[in-house]
Amino acid sequence: MSRRQLRLLATAGSLFLATACASILGIEDASPDPLLQGGAGQGGNGPVGYCDDYCSSIEENCQDDLQQYSARAVCEGVCAALPEGNIDNPVGNTIACRMKNATEAGQIGGQTECSAAGPGTDGICGDNCDSFCLLFQSLCSVQFEQEFAGSLNDCRELCNTLPDLFDDDGTTFSSSLTTQGNSVQCRLYHVSQAVLDAATHCKHASGDPPCASANSAGGGGGSGMGFY
Repeated sequence: MSRRQLRLLATAGSLFLATACASILGIEDASPDPLLQGGAGQGGNGPVGYCDDYCSSIEENCQDDLQQYSARAVCEGVCAALPEGNIDNPVGNTIACRMKNATEAGQIGGQTECSAAGPGTDGICGDNCDSFCLLFQSLCSVQFEQEFAGSLNDCRELCNTLPDLFDDDGTTFSSSLTTQGNSVQCRLYHVSQAVLDAATHCKHASGDPPCASANSAGGGGGSGMGFY
């Protein structure tokens, strides 16, 4: 069984125990927060309270080849574009879940934890494509509207046709190593960099070089998501 599967089983076990305890204590079920599922499209409504701690933690614990953001400003911009979640229940495609993994990276090592704390999370806090589409919607709103008419589902559907390096061979996301090539990871890198320069990096995140597929007709100028 892979490390990813073991981590997912552990997360499921924790959720089961939390539910059982709530039942014993007579705590009523709360209505599910759609932001915890990541896909509510609330980018830009910033989880300001968590961003400073999150970015400090991932900056300190995930360095060199495990670095997730090229600059502090990129981390803060990505953080503000993603759902905040609940720090007392750090699950789902949220900053709370990412911060938990960023903290664990300093305690048990960062090979898996750093990518789980990064923009895509490699399936630990959310699907890479779910994360990409939320960020693309928030940070590249013009391209998102042009290509998907505001539909996160359409974005996910197309993104799911892209190679995912983590699923293919276990390659984890790195802001220094996964910056080019036809992959979800390349698009995650450039959509994150759109915090600094949207005019340049939104085109890359959309499928222009260096994220173009091998049989692209040269890229550049509105190639869409690069699905050829």
